[in-house]
Amino acid sequence: MPVARWSPLANPAAWYAAFGVAVLAATVWLPYLTAERTARVEGRADQIAGLLLEAARDFPDAIEPADVDHVVARLFALAARDGAHVADLERHRAPLPGTLLVLENKHYLFQLAASPVEAQAVPSRGAVPSYQVAAWPVRDFGPGHSAFFVALDAPRAYTRNLTAGYVGTGEQRPRPERLHRRPSSTFEPAKSYRSLDDERWIVY
Repeated sequence: MPVARWSPLANPAAWYAAFGVAVLAATVWLPYLTAERTARVEGRADQIAGLLLEAARDFPDAIEPADVDHVVARLFALAARDGAHVADLERHRAPLPGTLLVLENKHYLFQLAASPVEAQAVPSRGAVPSYQVAAWPVRDFGPGHSAFFVALDAPRAYTRNLTAGYVGTGEQRPRPERLHRRPSSTFEPAKSYRSLDDERWIVY
């Protein structure tokens, strides 16, 4: 009389082996999925920062508080043109000190500000300010880590945000007056620079 064989599913060793394979697969795929999400979130922040600066271009005069609605409208029009995801982008009711506009999405903050005038510069009468945009993480945990800086009077740059630790709207937010290249008598490579707050930025 044939003897009934046990199903492999009834064997505890089979369960342990399947669990081990699942754990191994997770250890392989989780870092990849995390890195892919980080790249997507940071890429979106970089794109929005660039579009916000573009939205602030070509104003005939200095941007006043009454003009900020126009800047925001321009931003959303540019985002629609380029297919940028801005559906979750919200405007802060009051800008942070030294800024004209602050926007926030799920992972990043964005600020538009006038770039500081160099101490030795003598602006001509009727000169229009140059503008800059910074993007940095809302919180110190999450998929986005890098900070981004785009300005009409400086090269586009980013930082891995390991020194300054830019985060949130408090004391650790990037200050508009501290993001440009610091005056230095030492050689700095063209591909990177130290800002006035001693953060190293990589030009790209």
